[in-house]
Formats: sequence, structure tokens, C-alpha cells
Amino acid sequence: MYKLDIRVDAKEAAATEWRRSLERDRQARIFNTRERTIGVDLGSLENQVTEKRQRELEERQRHEAFAQEMITQDKVVELLQQRQEKDLKQLNKNDSFWNANFRWRGLEYEKRRKLQQEQIREWTAAQTAEKEHTLQEEKHADRLYHLKACELDQRAVDLASADEDTRRNITVATKEYNLALGKEKAGQKQQEMAQEQDDNFTELCNHVHGDMLTENPAVAQSAFGLHRVIPDRWKGMSPRQVEEVRRTQEQQKLEKQGAFAHVVCKKAVGSVVRVSGKEMEEDEQSDDSSGSESELQERAEQLQAAVDGNPYHYDNHVQLIGLLRQLGDLDGARKARNAMSEAFPLTEAVEVWLQYVQFTMDQMSVVSEGVAFPRDVCERAIVRCGLHVSKAGELWDMYRGFEIALLKSLQEMQQNSTEDDNLKPQVEAQFERVDKLFKRQLAVPLIGMQDTFEQYRQFSDSSIAEGGLPAYEMALKRLEILLPFENELVS
Repeated sequence: MYKLDIRVDAKEAAATEWRRSLERDRQARIFNTRERTIGVDLGSLENQVTEKRQRELEERQRHEAFAQEMITQDKVVELLQQRQEKDLKQLNKNDSFWNANFRWRGLEYEKRRKLQQEQIREWTAAQTAEKEHTLQEEKHADRLYHLKACELDQRAVDLASADEDTRRNITVATKEYNLALGKEKAGQKQQEMAQEQDDNFTELCNHVHGDMLTENPAVAQSAFGLHRVIPDRWKGMSPRQVEEVRRTQEQQKLEKQGAFAHVVCKKAVGSVVRVSGKEMEEDEQSDDSSGSESELQERAEQLQAAVDGNPYHYDNHVQLIGLLRQLGDLDGARKARNAMSEAFPLTEAVEVWLQYVQFTMDQMSVVSEGVAFPRDVCERAIVRCGLHVSKAGELWDMYRGFEIALLKSLQEMQQNSTEDDNLKPQVEAQFERVDKLFKRQLAVPLIGMQDTFEQYRQFSDSSIAEGGLPAYEMALKRLEILLPFENELVS
């Protein structure tokens, strides 16, 4: 509040600067690695001796100057005393002179004394009046100062009150703005979450129904010819090509195994999972009411011509396959199935695949491929529609039942055979095939997979905890996510 200009003492500043200089020199000597490591610095010692002698000389000169100053002061004091004594003698002499003169002039002395007294009274009155005037002015100035101070204090109080009100209003406005901003951000966040959920659901639907998961072979077809494909979109060989490769492999295997595969096939036919009794009755009724063979053949030729003319008529394909089955033309029925699968990729027609798999199992004993034929069809069916949440379980169960029936036939043959070592590798390989099929099914989110897990426990004859199959746990979590969508589709 107040600025005070304090003068710096020159002597004290000089002494401080001198001490600082000494401290800098001392630090320079201490932090000098060379001098501290090698030894004493003679130059520094000589400088110290020279500085000490210089200080002693300055101190001696200072004492001499003080002594000379004291002598001078003493002389001045003596001269002043002599002058004072001389002046005192002169005053005494003047008093004696004036006393002598006043004795002779008494009347003039009284008059002069009265005049002096009157003059003293006037001076005193003037001084008193001046003093009173000065006092009045001081009181007036103090009153003005007090009023000014009160005014300034009141103004400071008003300013403080106004500042407090302003701060309070700013705080309230900031709070309201923050609340509004928070609501706006919450609304934006909610909108973003809703939009994100909508985008995720849309993306999920696009992926589920897109060409990648459905494996639509048409997207890989090149515009330069039917024999060429687009490499980055090609999903692999077609089912027909895969079927040819597997048929060749199975044929080579059959050549090595001989008649063993046919025996197993004949015993496995009776254990394969069949279609429901209702479908069997419908097949029998259709067989009884089919008419003569010539009529069926003529009808089949008409349907074949209709399919060739319009390959995208679904009912004609179904009727043609049924007539060829009644006629016993297995090669024709297989070709009709392949033509239908090319025109209508069986991605979600689980019922049609079930009938096709049942058909291959029925014809297993009369075809040259043997077990490889229904197994290849089951793999193709699993690839096409094995991810159907609500219906693919039947397809998996039929495939698994077929493999379990083969396993039981091998086990019975092993028990009845005298040479157990020859059949033991086949039994172990078939057991591992069924085990892998169980694990494949449990890794897919399907309705009723808990029952499948219990069947797997019974099959493996070991205490398997639910946490022992991470793929099964992940499939259960995915099933919980997909169940609401499946319920909406059903409703």
C-alpha cells in the first residue's frame, strides 16, 4: 500500500560486496579440481598474503584517519569553548553597561517595559488566534478525511456486495450451463449408443445374410468365363469338385480295405437315424398311388424337360427327384439333386437336406462309394446349413447318429471277431471321429445344445465340467445373444 524508498547504506553494501567476492574466490578454489587434486596453489596463497597486508594497511590508515579526526574535533571543541568564554565575558560587560545606563534613565525604562509587555500581549494574542485557527483547520481537515474514509469504505462495501452478487450469478449461470451441457451430452451419448446398436445390428444382419457367410458362389464367378474365378472372392472348390476328390479318395481306400467296408455298411444301415413315421407313410402313400412305371417314366421325362426349360422352378425339381426315387434311378436322382443345388443353394432348406441325407443313407449299400457317400453328403449339409440356430440340430443329430451306428457295428464285430488287433485301429479311429463330431456340434450355437452336452458326457464316460470346453461356453453365450432374434422370427 505504501512505497518506502529506503536508502542503501554505502558502507554496508561495500562490505556485503566484499564478502561476496571472498565467497566467490573461496568457491573457485574449492571447485577447482586441479588445485584440489594436485595440492596447494602458491599463487592463491600469495594473493591471500597480499590481500591480508593490504587489509592491515587499510585498517592502520583508517585508525590514523580516525585519530587525526579526533585531534581536529578536539581542537574545534577547544576553540568553541574559548569563543563561548569570550562571548560570556562580553555579555557580562554589556549587562554592566546597561545596568549603569538604566539607573540614570529610570523613567524611560518603565515606559519601554510597558511597551514591551503590551507588544508581548499582542504577540501572544496573535499566536493564540493563529493557534486556534490552525486547530480549527486541522479539525475541519480531520472531519473531511473521516467523511472521505467513510465514503470510500461504503463504496468498497458496495463494490464487494456487487462483486459477490456477480460471482453468485456467474456461478448459477455456470451451473445451469453445465447441467444443460450434461443433459445435451447425455442425450448425444444415448443417441450415439442407439445409433451404434442399430449399426451393429445392421452389420450383424448384413454379415449373417451376406455373401460371405452364406458362401454364395456367384460372387466369385469371373466375367471372363465360367471356368475362371475371382481369387479374392473364391471360397474354394465347388461341392461337385470336392465330391469327385473325396470319391476318388474313398475309392482308393475301398480298394485297400476290400469287402470290409461293405460289411460295415450293411450292419450300419439298420442303426442309422430314420425320418419320422409321418414322412415314411407319406412316401408309402405316394408309392402306392404312383401308377404304372411307364406313366412315371413319361412324367419324369416331362418334368426333366420342364426343368431344362426353366431351371429356377422349385416344385419341378422336387417332383422330379421324387419320381426318380420311385423309379429306382439312383444316378438320375443324384444328378437331379446336384442340378437343384446349383439352381437353389441349400443354405437354409434344412428339411430338404434331411431328406437328401436320409436318401443317401438308404442307398449306401448299393452304391460303389459305400460309407463315403452319405458322409460326404452330411459334410456338405453341415457346411450349407449347419449354423441354423433352430433347425440345424436335427441335421447334426442325424450325422452323429450315423457315425455312432458305424461305431457300434465295429465294436460288435470286434467282440465277435477272434482277431481283436486288426479291428482295434478302426474302432479307435471311429471313436475319435464321433468325439470330434460332438465337439464340432457343441462349438455351434444351436437350440438344445445342453442336451447334446449331456449326451457327450454319457458317450465319453468321464466327468467333463462345462468349463472344460471353452468353445461350448462361447457357443452358449452366442446362443443367449441370438435367442431373442430367433424368438422374434418365430413370433
